[in-house]
Amino acid sequence: MSSNAQPPYLEINFTGEQLAPGLIFFAPQIGIDAESYIPDKAPFIMTDTGDLVWSGPVTQMPRLPFYFRIPRLRHIVIYNSSYDQTGIICPNFNLTLPPGTDVPCQADVHESFITKDNTIIVTAYNTTKADLRDIGGPEDGWVLDPLVFEVDIHTSEILFSWSPLAHVPITDSRLPLDGAGKNTSNPFDFFHTNSVRPFEGNYLINSRSTWKTYLVDKDGNILWQVDRETGGDFGSLPEGGRFSWEHFARLERTSDTQLQLRYFANNDENPTTANASVGLELLLTVPPTPDHPPQLLKNLSDPLFPVVSLAMGSYDILSNGNHFLGYGIQPVMKEFGPHIPQGDDVRWSARYNFESGAASYRTYKTSWRATPSSKPDLKITKSDHSSHTSSGLHGTECGSSAIRGYVSWNGATDVKYYVVYTGTRTQSIPGGRS
Repeated sequence: MSSNAQPPYLEINFTGEQLAPGLIFFAPQIGIDAESYIPDKAPFIMTDTGDLVWSGPVTQMPRLPFYFRIPRLRHIVIYNSSYDQTGIICPNFNLTLPPGTDVPCQADVHESFITKDNTIIVTAYNTTKADLRDIGGPEDGWVLDPLVFEVDIHTSEILFSWSPLAHVPITDSRLPLDGAGKNTSNPFDFFHTNSVRPFEGNYLINSRSTWKTYLVDKDGNILWQVDRETGGDFGSLPEGGRFSWEHFARLERTSDTQLQLRYFANNDENPTTANASVGLELLLTVPPTPDHPPQLLKNLSDPLFPVVSLAMGSYDILSNGNHFLGYGIQPVMKEFGPHIPQGDDVRWSARYNFESGAASYRTYKTSWRATPSSKPDLKITKSDHSSHTSSGLHGTECGSSAIRGYVSWNGATDVKYYVVYTGTRTQSIPGGRS
């Protein structure tokens, strides 16, 4: 073939019902199984029939058990629709890091969202002193304070910053202390920011550890909150509408007085139990009042094959109204139909690296058109096994048994076929190509 890329194989189940158009974006990495194997730990774009469209740079990601308690610091690379690198964001927020951590870039994996104003919202975990006596810890304890920043992409100016530790009591945390917080090597992850989105001039911030979502204004004030136990400012949550350890909080306005809030609700952190992870959608009335409590719109779980995902995950509504769930630390993704609220309409599902543990922090299905700035790659093979090669991606086979040509173009979305010319010299080929 014309490529060294090693994408994951998708084991797909498809009912034949209408799917949303689009391509699947995900980035497999080693899962919680320390013995798992993934050929290429890289971002991929694939079709929902399992064909590879684009293979991104291979990375050396640490094993996922580190994910639960220790944030991974990194820089953020931005690509355009030609797959050209257009920028690298390497913020230094003057954080206090755990011992032995020395990195120039201090954004972490939990959020990196580019806004329409050419700013980027990122998270960065600061190791901070805190009094933990109210939860059974030391007075001179240590916590992770998962800061939120909005940064100008071009100037690196910090436009907004928010500290959960300054606004949320440590006693709100649902995470057991379990001996953490005694030193900087094992700070207590009391809040764990895992998603941030701008919303009407404010910020929707989700906390995995408190089981709450907060709307925060530009001055850092909490305008309202949704709480798993009490419903927060909105009143009691409906049956089927409670959540825990949730990810991917998203908010959309549907009218002057109503908002739709959705989650990937993990609902578990204990691998010995079996609370199914679901796509959850709630209808909120604003301004919030307990007199108009949230209504349940969706609770999406496959009744035949429920999935328990302890961490990560994503939940998007697609262009045709279908719903797409990525199950995070479980190598599974599913597309549901638009109408059935309890999830009985599973139209498509896929599992990758199913023979061993794998994970993808988030998984998306979206429309995408791209023309790579790179040139197509070609590999020619003859029956005597001699060959002329160029490195590349998944290719197209052509020719007779005497000679075969494999052509690929990493990331191209609008190619229907290739025309390969042959000749003894370039001058004999129309247009001078061979």
